[in-house]
Amino acid sequence: MRIVSIFPVLLGLIGGALGSQLPEFSQQYRQRLGGALGEIERIVTEFDRDATGSGLSRDQALAQYATANNEFLNAQGKSVTATLTRRDKLQKQSEAIEQAPPLMRPFEVMRSPDPSIMDGAWKQFEPAIPVTAPGLVWGGLSAFVCWLFGSIVILPFSRRRYLRA
Repeated sequence: MRIVSIFPVLLGLIGGALGSQLPEFSQQYRQRLGGALGEIERIVTEFDRDATGSGLSRDQALAQYATANNEFLNAQGKSVTATLTRRDKLQKQSEAIEQAPPLMRPFEVMRSPDPSIMDGAWKQFEPAIPVTAPGLVWGGLSAFVCWLFGSIVILPFSRRRYLRA
């Protein structure tokens, strides 16, 4: 057996190992997403409580920030508005991920990931042995695709050997 014919098998094994990690990475992303949503919700609840304690609705409190003749208060209002916008975006993504079938969750994570959550998930990612059905399917599909790619790459070298014989 020549080294060239081992190439697709090795590529398939590497691809399978890497592909099987997609469901695990999406799970770790989902956990960080849930934590971020929990913290943002805590901040929004405190803001709403403070506004209500002052006799204001959320919109009225944000309007006061926006119309204040104070640069700091204007900046605070923009920060709260950005936090509310981010919360809405993260909630939509969380719902889309949770509603997706387990095999499709990695696609939902990659569709529009939050940069800070993605960065944190990537920095803290720990590979795991895929014992779930999605992990095994992703691993198998990745292994097959990489094996097929490796087989196509060595095809010109294999034909040359048959022509010599």
